[in-house]
Amino acid sequence: MNGLLIQFWNWLPISYEEYAVNGLSQLMGNFEDDFPFFSDLLAYAELIVKNEYIDNEHIDDLLTIMALDNEAEHVLEFIESDSSEKQLQYIVSGGIKHPLYETRWQLAELIYRRKPENYLFLLQTLSNDAHRYVRKRAISCIERINFD
Repeated sequence: MNGLLIQFWNWLPISYEEYAVNGLSQLMGNFEDDFPFFSDLLAYAELIVKNEYIDNEHIDDLLTIMALDNEAEHVLEFIESDSSEKQLQYIVSGGIKHPLYETRWQLAELIYRRKPENYLFLLQTLSNDAHRYVRKRAISCIERINFD
């Protein structure tokens, strides 16, 4: 894990595991982007995508930052517009089982927007996700495809 992400998890008042289950409650008064180096995390995510080859070492960092950026969706939009088809396949296959549900629901949106190979199967997989919100977003994407 990148040093910036380690700093983030040390800064956050909950653990990675708690975040994976519930995200960050707004009742805590903190938002992910309140982290003093949040813009550096976004720049790091963009750097990963700009690299032609995304390796195993960096894919989890990218997907984690995507989860942390779930409100603004900058990472989602950057991946949507700047990733190659090969990168997209790698990101989606690496993220479909990612522990952070905030990543998985954004992958449903990414799959809907870019429609990679096997996109319906991928959305159907996410529509059976363990997390309610991921299921809701994946089903919404499938319904939108039916109206396109």
